[in-house]
Amino acid sequence: MLLQVIVVAVVVVLTVLVSVASRRRGSDAVPTPSGFTVPARVARPDFDHPDRPWLVVVFTSDTCDGCAGVVERALPLSSDEVAVCAVSVQEQPESHTRYRIDGVPTTIIADTEGTVVGSFLGPVQTIELWDAVAAARET
Repeated sequence: MLLQVIVVAVVVVLTVLVSVASRRRGSDAVPTPSGFTVPARVARPDFDHPDRPWLVVVFTSDTCDGCAGVVERALPLSSDEVAVCAVSVQEQPESHTRYRIDGVPTTIIADTEGTVVGSFLGPVQTIELWDAVAAARET
């Protein structure tokens, strides 16, 4: 009888130790990706003014509450150096599919070669967007 109690106690202690060790190991796990993607490159001829050195594209949806605000904040960046485009999924679904845009608003900043040098997923504040474009232009 005493031997059975000791065996049960050892099994319980081992179970608790394994449980604690697995919880600690799980806390160091890599964060789960959001699943939303941002293209690494875009074809400049797919967008207005491909001859301008910089491109800001806001991928949007007509059903997105925050998208209009992002477009509104991006439009003043338009100049001889920066092309700004809003691409609605309802009007240009092929662009969203081609660039695997699965969340809106998605804002990208691309150079003359189409390499995406900056991006934002979700709403972006004016200062963040303008700073990102200024930083890209300085490189």
